[in-house]
Amino acid sequence: EELKVGALVPGKVQRAMPGVGYLMQLGAGRMGRVSVCDVADNATENPLGLLAVGQLAVCCVVAVEGDRVDLSLRPSRVGSAAAVTPKKKKGKTGAKDKGKEGEEELAVMPEVEGADQLSAGQIVSGYVKSVSSAGCFVQLGRSVAARVILSQLSDRYVKDVKGAYPPGKLVTGRVLSVDAKRGLVDMSLKRSVVLATKRVLFSELEVGQIIKGKVKSLQSFGVFVTLKNSDISGLCHISEVSPDYVKDLAKVYSIGDAVKAKILRLDQTKKTVSLGMKPEYFEGVEEMEEDEEDEEDEEDEEMEV
Repeated sequence: EELKVGALVPGKVQRAMPGVGYLMQLGAGRMGRVSVCDVADNATENPLGLLAVGQLAVCCVVAVEGDRVDLSLRPSRVGSAAAVTPKKKKGKTGAKDKGKEGEEELAVMPEVEGADQLSAGQIVSGYVKSVSSAGCFVQLGRSVAARVILSQLSDRYVKDVKGAYPPGKLVTGRVLSVDAKRGLVDMSLKRSVVLATKRVLFSELEVGQIIKGKVKSLQSFGVFVTLKNSDISGLCHISEVSPDYVKDLAKVYSIGDAVKAKILRLDQTKKTVSLGMKPEYFEGVEEMEEDEEDEEDEEDEEMEV
């Protein structure tokens, strides 16, 4: 019998694959796949623990391409009566989003069907799909996975990456960039990035803009500065550091120093930022504005502690 998108069909769990989903037998030798992101409408700590191998469930056909059949177990697809419902956890004292009798409400997990539904700066939840010494991939939808490089996993050093981020682990992060045409998504799981009240994106930068940041590294040819509230780094060439000749930058700056700079050039293709830190670039900048920014800095630092 031909399967049609939207049809409800019975399925039997053949296998549960951590970080991937369920393999379902649909009858007559036909198989279907349920993505780990399509098991429930809410973010669930252990979605593949909801059904055991051999258990029957009502599935909704969401895509058919040749022999491949994609299914969903989401209540919003199969109806609440037939849905597999994740259990709510008992909330701790002071826990947010509590329901009746102190039970903690599970965060809604929207369906993500393509990278074009995502945008830089967006907060999303997903499940670790695979992990290596270079980072991990997080499944955000049945056909969308985001890359998390090693430096974006945590604010702290992670000694055992595979142990800390096993396949199937539920994580929440912030989207850093999206290439919708190529279906590529980069995200960060760092707490400081996820909790930041505002993130500076490359698309928001303008030539002539005054920015604040911290010295990331010192090279013989200049200073690399990480822009405040972003993962963007800019280069201030040694000739743009001071109107006077500077022989040794290490005698002027140290890694971690807070600095102010002006954006001189932006390369939209290479996504590079050229900065200037000569005093003349800041003439006319109101002291009041600087004081207000300092207060914002203090608030952000308190959030990141």
